[in-house]
Amino acid sequence: MQQELAQWITGKPSSLPRILILDGGVSSNLGPESNFAYRSLWSSSLLLSPEGRQKILQGHLSWKAAHVLTTVTYQCHYEQRFWPDIMTKELMDDMWKQGIDLARQAAHDQFVVASSGCYGAALANGAEYTGDYGDASLDDLIQFHRRKLKRVLQLQPDGLALETIPNLKECQAIAQLLPEISSMPCWVSLACRNGRELNDGTPVSQAIHVLKDAPAIGFNCCNSDYLSELITFVPENKTVVLYPNSGEEWDASHQTWEKLSGNVDNVPDKLLECIENLPATTRILVGGCCRTTPAVIQDVRNRVDEFLNKKA
Repeated sequence: MQQELAQWITGKPSSLPRILILDGGVSSNLGPESNFAYRSLWSSSLLLSPEGRQKILQGHLSWKAAHVLTTVTYQCHYEQRFWPDIMTKELMDDMWKQGIDLARQAAHDQFVVASSGCYGAALANGAEYTGDYGDASLDDLIQFHRRKLKRVLQLQPDGLALETIPNLKECQAIAQLLPEISSMPCWVSLACRNGRELNDGTPVSQAIHVLKDAPAIGFNCCNSDYLSELITFVPENKTVVLYPNSGEEWDASHQTWEKLSGNVDNVPDKLLECIENLPATTRILVGGCCRTTPAVIQDVRNRVDEFLNKKA
């Protein structure tokens, strides 16, 4: 299925629909954060126990409306100084394998895409929402991602998602690594604080220029209100990936979502608005990020199917 997804993402002739559905808030669908044993691994902690792996499998099965499942590996990485005490390279290698295998086990005519998080996810201090990586150098970021990408290439899922990239330096690091993963269908998804800027304040146009060789550009874990402006910066020849969160604000100091700070019910409306505004030839992948539920994704699927049927 990897070749089929590669043709779709790169805009080549494909039997797939022009618009595909991604899953939603994979981690938030697995229960309260208190279920995750290690803060630095977040939901990936569940990969460490039989009970946790069963919970992940059941979670994947709940995204029946999606064409694409993403793995519970967003927080898996090889930056040892940020590991919990129990971690070894061999165990981390196995977590990546378990994460991809569980999604494959759940998939029913669905693509399995490996989720690879930003450097901020390893810092586990909310840096993906600010873009503040302290003294991390460009080479630090290249090596951080290269070690993960090497493991993903070994395991050969259907595709790869480089997600929630909040600053320019990390975009530059990923741009340097794209030739090394050219055999793997992938997208790079940016984390934005409004309709014009990454979370560190970099203009989105500048970030997308740096990532000009990426097969697809996405926006994730942002308020759906920002999407209609963000898509105007994506070149017409690029596949677009849109998966906003519920619109709630993350309180990094208290490690929780601020209640009543968003409206997940807006997500389907905003995604359909973007679909209607993008060129009729653009390949689009739409879904959700944090706090978007299987019910929301089912609603998105129903409305996308209706939209495509009207255009047929």
